[in-house]
Amino acid sequence: MYKRQPAPWTGEGDALTLFTANSPYSEVEWTASEILRLVREEGYRFRDIAVCARSMEGYGSLIETVFARYGIPVFLSRMSDILQKPILALITSALEAAAGGYRYDDVFRYLKTGLTALSAEDVDLLENYVLKWNLEGSAWTAKRDWANHPKGYGRTFTEEDTDLLSRLNALRKQVAAPLEALRKNPDRTGRGQAVALYSFLEAAGVPERLAERTAELNRRGQAALAEEYAQLWDILCGGLEQCAQILGDAPMELDEFSRLFALVLSQYDVGSIPVSLDRVSAGEMPRLAHRSCPVVFLLGADDGAIPAAAPSPGLLNDDDRSLLASYGLELAPRLSDKLYREMTIVYETCALPQKRFCVSWAAAGADGEEKRPSFLLSKLKVLFPHARRVEEGRLDGSFRLAAPLPALELAGRFPRAGTALKILPDYAPLVERMERAAGLTRGHLTRPAVDALYGRRVPMSASRMDKYKSCHFSYFMQYGLKAEARKAAGFQAPEYGTFVHYVLEHVLRACQARGGVKEVSREELRALAREAVERYVAEELGGLEHETARFQYLFRRLLKSVFAVVDNVAEELRASQFQPISFELGFGAGKDLPPVELTVDGVTVSISGFVDRVDGWEHDGKLYLRVVDYKTGRKSFDLTDIWNGMGLQMLLYLFTLADEGEALYGKQIEPAGVLYLPAREAVVAGSRAMTEEERRRKVDAELRRRGIVLDDPEVLSAMEELGEGGPRFLPVRVNRAGAITGEALVSAERLGKLARHTGRILEEIGQELAAGNIAADPFWRGPEHNACQWCDYAEACHFEEGHGGDCRRWLPSVTGEEFWQAVAKKQG
Repeated sequence: MYKRQPAPWTGEGDALTLFTANSPYSEVEWTASEILRLVREEGYRFRDIAVCARSMEGYGSLIETVFARYGIPVFLSRMSDILQKPILALITSALEAAAGGYRYDDVFRYLKTGLTALSAEDVDLLENYVLKWNLEGSAWTAKRDWANHPKGYGRTFTEEDTDLLSRLNALRKQVAAPLEALRKNPDRTGRGQAVALYSFLEAAGVPERLAERTAELNRRGQAALAEEYAQLWDILCGGLEQCAQILGDAPMELDEFSRLFALVLSQYDVGSIPVSLDRVSAGEMPRLAHRSCPVVFLLGADDGAIPAAAPSPGLLNDDDRSLLASYGLELAPRLSDKLYREMTIVYETCALPQKRFCVSWAAAGADGEEKRPSFLLSKLKVLFPHARRVEEGRLDGSFRLAAPLPALELAGRFPRAGTALKILPDYAPLVERMERAAGLTRGHLTRPAVDALYGRRVPMSASRMDKYKSCHFSYFMQYGLKAEARKAAGFQAPEYGTFVHYVLEHVLRACQARGGVKEVSREELRALAREAVERYVAEELGGLEHETARFQYLFRRLLKSVFAVVDNVAEELRASQFQPISFELGFGAGKDLPPVELTVDGVTVSISGFVDRVDGWEHDGKLYLRVVDYKTGRKSFDLTDIWNGMGLQMLLYLFTLADEGEALYGKQIEPAGVLYLPAREAVVAGSRAMTEEERRRKVDAELRRRGIVLDDPEVLSAMEELGEGGPRFLPVRVNRAGAITGEALVSAERLGKLARHTGRILEEIGQELAAGNIAADPFWRGPEHNACQWCDYAEACHFEEGHGGDCRRWLPSVTGEEFWQAVAKKQG
């Protein structure tokens, strides 16, 4: 079988080349570089060269992509399966959407084919809303318009939101109308379903879309692909006619017709003829047989591809097939017959080249799996011991310098390649841009850009301040470019937090109207909590009737947690002389108190927001105030964060109340502290043998407040009546001598230093905003506590430590004394 071929292909020297690549991509790249060398140095024409593989699956797209980069014209001699064309995705997904209740995957697979009347922007807007609210089934077909806010729960409608919702409802009707006509087809027969599908395709404008795509491909110079698209409509009509004739009046539902029509279309292939003469021919080994060619490249010569023979599936083995064949019953070919055919294909391929033959294989597949060479390579090595053998590792990628475009990508690694490319007029500017880009960083925003993105008055809130000090680039993405990640509207942490805040505010307001929490019994408190929950459901959620059963179940489970939070807050207030005097106290323009503002370098940082609760205690003609913030998550008061400019919201509000509160409350104000209240149900580890007292201590430890309080015995006693077990709610403890201790205690002097520290942080923020700082400098306190861990903008950031100015800001933990010493040192 493998006898020596007559001259000139003797297998000596360069006439036979065996190449070992690291990957299929490198294998095709080396082939492209060799083709260019043969054309440039030895006078071959592209039409003198053929490239083949046992199967073009995986190689076809590689050849098209790589050869285009190397500037090699190629004709892929293959038939395309119509099942791989967008038109089939449109048909099958439309049928499945109509038959399957408008599932998200089906609807948007249909819309994203690009063959519908909707623009890409319309599809994206529609997808964002559907994902946000998990809309399926009757939500698409009901007469009632979509009414949920496009941005999620608890949002106030603006004019822009209303216009967007109107646009979305118009798009919904435009999508659902043809699909509903398909779904409600009264003729439930095979012929009726075929007619309905044809009407749907015409109503959706598919013939026009296919014609437009064909024209566009011709304009791009993709004549072969354009010719394939030109055949699709005729093939579809032929398939529908075939279904109508064969199925006739047989009863048939839409989902069954969908499967049968896909089966009919799977029998069709589309192909094209070469669009120009001087092209490299590429195809599968059997398609190139019986065609002589000066130069042949055989790709993918690994043992998984050559020989391509496998046992036939089914119950019968080769002996069974031989026995049946002896009785005249020929079934699928036996494995030995397949091997004979494979050997014939291999032999015919090896006999194709007249002057040169190149055989290559990749040591690893596209997914990194290891591959071994085919038996063909070992046979060729035995028959032609002096053949040229090349390994990619020895070439060090130098074959990628054969063409300008791949050489441009390696110009940074090979300076000589950049020097050579500068001689070419088309590539000299590109090399210069690459050399400039090598030294680029993220840079900063110009002052006009700062003014355009943020304005001269930059609105700030607690979350914005934390975002800015966590990572400047993340702040730029969210509040400068206003980029948003897609998130479903669910009752997650932010929505649960809003819910708990709402219930606590309304319950405590109701208690205040009755003389305070101390005057309200536990049963009355629970009734007030239920009433607040019902009001929230009606006002914020629009009732639960339209929600899924799962949502209703999960929401009811939250009630236990909410009631536990209400009970805990009430117990604290019953043991305290500090009582709520303000709820949702607003800071900002048109609110209870003016915003906290600071102007630096022409930029005014204006901080506004709300305080969940302000508690007051009158003593000696002064009103002592403490600011209380409800935290449904695990975040608490952290001096390390405070030192680095994060978590300053409540401190800013406390110091603003100290300055501006007298005008609001009519009394001299004294700041008494800041407390973060864990507004969640405590879950503690224990055993069945645990006593109620032990369980209570563990729960109290879990729900103890965090923050700072004024180190004044009278104020502390007013905040909580200390029992025998010490403080239950305050973040302090009582030592054996009976003294109250803890890092949360701060003197009035230290409160003043802390006020100056927060002012310095505000000044830093203003300076950095004015300077246009957008550096990717996330704070980092470890792999489980950093700004990158849950960042929505990682894919846009491409953070790379040490490159282009990207760096991590390590924030070592500080103790209380270290913090106060650093604050004092900073302030001189």
